[in-house]
Amino acid sequence: MSQNEKNQWRSAASSRATLKPTPDAAPKKTGRVLRDGEKKIRTTFDLDPPDYLRLRSVVTKVATTASRPTLHASDMWRAIIAEVDEDEELVERLAERLREMD
Repeated sequence: MSQNEKNQWRSAASSRATLKPTPDAAPKKTGRVLRDGEKKIRTTFDLDPPDYLRLRSVVTKVATTASRPTLHASDMWRAIIAEVDEDEELVERLAERLREMD
């Protein structure tokens, strides 16, 4: 790697916004314990570049609001799944949005 490339990487890394962790910002385990023989299931999906940027923006916004220095998209999805599972109005709003997308 050339010195110029190293400098570009350092510049990019230092330009990223970082939040200071707070004592209560530690991630909490929300998943259930896997039984013997159970494995986590990996799910992937393809996004267009604008949708990916939107996803990253939402993850950053949620992390900032939650006072977390970082947030993995998978943690956000787990929280979204829990919210949808508990909120029938949210289910209806999502169903309406999906109908509009058809």
